[in-house]
Amino acid sequence: MTYADIATRAVSAEVPPARCPFHTLAPEVFDEWLERGLMCSAGKREFKLGRYFVSRFRNGADFSEAVEQFRREVAEYKKTGFLALYVHDESRCKNAEDELLLLGDAMREAGFADSSVAVIDGGTVCIPIDLPCPVTGRQATYEFFSVAFCRHQANPRDKLYDPSLSAPFTAVNTTSDAFAFAMLVRDQSIRA
Repeated sequence: MTYADIATRAVSAEVPPARCPFHTLAPEVFDEWLERGLMCSAGKREFKLGRYFVSRFRNGADFSEAVEQFRREVAEYKKTGFLALYVHDESRCKNAEDELLLLGDAMREAGFADSSVAVIDGGTVCIPIDLPCPVTGRQATYEFFSVAFCRHQANPRDKLYDPSLSAPFTAVNTTSDAFAFAMLVRDQSIRA
């Protein structure tokens, strides 16, 4: 089954696939990363289904505002993941640590981290969202965890080298495996 097959058969297939909303990033670069750089098959599936909320942010206040928009979309079962691209002066970042410190500043400002270095030191950014389970209808709290994508993490010489978390942009990706799985089960049960 191809991504096109999944997208046409999914419950949310009526949502047209989104184009890259970032004027500084060519759509083909973003599409290339989705196809070949993003190493999470569930993430790829949810992007293809149009269930990813994508936003830009410049600081913690922007990120907090986008999180609230994402919460509303999740509550309506429209979105399962949130990719927030960080707009910043790329010349300030010589390595992945520099990118993570900038993201840490924004997470601290948004109230999701105690300090800027918490992101590097293994701190967890978790956004709980309370809503009825898409399968059972029972009230549940889903924990959406954030991970950072950095330009420099694809560099084998970088001390924070991790190609699975590299991207042609600096970003925060926030998802809940439990909620995404519940949505998948919901899709399957509606189709059955």
